[in-house]
Amino acid sequence: SELPASVRGRVEATVRRGAGGRFLFLVNRTDEAVTVPGLTGDVLVGDTGDEGAVVLAGRGVAVLRTPAS
Repeated sequence: SELPASVRGRVEATVRRGAGGRFLFLVNRTDEAVTVPGLTGDVLVGDTGDEGAVVLAGRGVAVLRTPAS
C-alpha cells in the first residue's frame, strides 16, 4: 500500500500514470482531518503540514505527482 498503517482504512489512495507522470490521489473517508506522513512528491492539490506531511480535511482530497517507480 502507498499509505502508512496509521491512516489505512481512513484514507483511500489511487495511483494513475500518464504522460505527465505518476499521480497519487488521496481521499479522506472520515469527517475528521487526517495527516498522512511519509509521502514524497509535489502536492498539486491539498495542504501540507509539518515536515511535508499531507493534511486532508474531513472528506477532503489531495493529489500528488510522485517519483516514477
